[in-house]
Amino acid sequence: GVPRDPVRAAELLVSSFARGSGKAGQELLVDHAGLSRETRIAVQRLLQQQGRYSGAIDGAFGPVTLRALRALRQ
Repeated sequence: GVPRDPVRAAELLVSSFARGSGKAGQELLVDHAGLSRETRIAVQRLLQQQGRYSGAIDGAFGPVTLRALRALRQ
């Protein structure tokens, strides 16, 4: 195996989702509880760096995080 890398996992998920991946969309919008807390935090930080997210960096995917993710596809 390879070492866990939550930041890289977040980058790949967000990038894939933005390009239209249904699997990444399922992981981020529906099954996000299955992601590690560190990966969820990395997703929020990535969205924040992109200027799409201004909520708490806490790993909780509430309405603000989900809205920021959905905006990637607009």
